[in-house]
Amino acid sequence: NTSGIGPVSDSLAVTVLEAPTATIAGNETICAGEEAGLTVTLTGVAPWLLVINAESYSASASPWTFNVSPGVSTAYTVTSVEDAVGCTNAGAGSAQVDILPLPEQAAAPSGPETVDTDETPTTVYATAGAANADTYGWEITPADAYTDISVDGMECTVTWAYPYTGPANISVKGMNDCGEGSFSSELNVTLENSFGIDELARALGLAVYPNPNKGSFTLELATTQVDKVNVRIVNAVGHLVYEKQDMQVNSHFSTNIDISGEAEGIYLMVVESDLGVHTGRIVIQK
Repeated sequence: NTSGIGPVSDSLAVTVLEAPTATIAGNETICAGEEAGLTVTLTGVAPWLLVINAESYSASASPWTFNVSPGVSTAYTVTSVEDAVGCTNAGAGSAQVDILPLPEQAAAPSGPETVDTDETPTTVYATAGAANADTYGWEITPADAYTDISVDGMECTVTWAYPYTGPANISVKGMNDCGEGSFSSELNVTLENSFGIDELARALGLAVYPNPNKGSFTLELATTQVDKVNVRIVNAVGHLVYEKQDMQVNSHFSTNIDISGEAEGIYLMVVESDLGVHTGRIVIQK
């Protein structure tokens, strides 16, 4: 003042703290229901209060790891960080957690639908694939129709079992690290074997007429080499539509078979005797 300068006060030390930082990182791909671990690197005075995707967390050390289990693919960011002395800051970085879904239903197999296993003991089938699938699993029924399945990507090579004849059904499913998708619709395959068929048919004196037909036809046998035969007819998916056991031949046999209640299509008639098994096609056209 006008009288002069008074004594200087004691000094006050002011420490300016750096604002805390919180940087999140970590990209994970998980299956539904699993957990992913994400990491936040922190600076400032521990402990910290974090807000991540509108959820509050407390971290006591850096780096700090926390687990999440989202229902859908989610990006995580730190909205804000506050340290122990009340300093605040916005967070940095981002972390992505993706959910790997199960494969969708695979496309139906494609390939030969009628196979003469005498001429073609192995055949190749393929699928157009399934979304989210890394590998594929194949199924063939019945099990005694084949001896081996070799898979290469979206293709499989089937080795058919001799002397099996009749229907076989092929389906495929997609697979990944999280599980399996549902099987595709089936491809219906008819397996024939031409080895000895002409000779067997001649030995049995076998005739079927008319063929094609409307579901009613005559089966005729003329032979002295067998006393009786078993006859069965199956549809394209292997369901039995007609069967008769121990039909007496007595050198000549003729009977009318009526399956006119069945739908149009190709049916397999199997005639079993002591001479062997004959498989032939019956075509119903209405």
